[in-house]
Amino acid sequence: MDFESKLVPGGNSGCEDPRLTKIGDTLFMCYTAFDGKNPPRVALTSIPMRDFLKKRWKWEKPVLLSPPGLDDKDAALFPKKFKKAYAILHRPSGISTWIDFIDDMRVFSPNSPVSGEGISGRRWINGIVLMTPRTGRWDSKRIGIAGPPIETEAGWLLLYHGISKKEDNHYHVRASLLDSKNPTRVIARTKYAILESEMPYEKFGQVPNVVFPCGSVVLGDTLFVYYGGADTVVGVATVKLKILLRRLLKETP
Repeated sequence: MDFESKLVPGGNSGCEDPRLTKIGDTLFMCYTAFDGKNPPRVALTSIPMRDFLKKRWKWEKPVLLSPPGLDDKDAALFPKKFKKAYAILHRPSGISTWIDFIDDMRVFSPNSPVSGEGISGRRWINGIVLMTPRTGRWDSKRIGIAGPPIETEAGWLLLYHGISKKEDNHYHVRASLLDSKNPTRVIARTKYAILESEMPYEKFGQVPNVVFPCGSVVLGDTLFVYYGGADTVVGVATVKLKILLRRLLKETP
């Protein structure tokens, strides 16, 4: 797509930080579309689960969800609807995490009569602020989600990365808990990081001191968190889900 094509020779561009969410029989993928020149934007594509499982890569034509000229990334859909509306997380400010609700995904379809930039009626994602950086904490500079939320008995578990004003490029992972019925309500956020760069392959690489997850899965009673280490290797970290939730429920937003 043009909005992913490299406009600066030798520069970065393409599809970054994909987050997969299964809703019904469809697998949606939110990702950051970047052409190397203009601000990054949130893009979306999807594929039927039957094609994905059979490795028939018939993805829908990608569409942009965020408006032009605005730096927006770190996006993911919730795996269920709320009052028949899709819920999406994103970071339009470059600092805080926002949440928005979309009644009909077809408004973003390339075949929609209201789709396309500059055509009246196009609805870009927007919403309200969900979480902001916390003064005096290690997530005081900016935050962004680390993957789609996971539904638990205690609420929606949302992992996110935080960066401190003291250490510009040290990405730490934290956990938050959202209300199961009203995801705009933040129940708790961990005070300290639950995952940070400790190993040599996390401390040294293309971008040092970075652990950056884009997805996780619960298998049995264990949460598996898959992450990039120093933008060079792929790692996985595990924690017992009940232990993490127990710790979270003792924290405040």
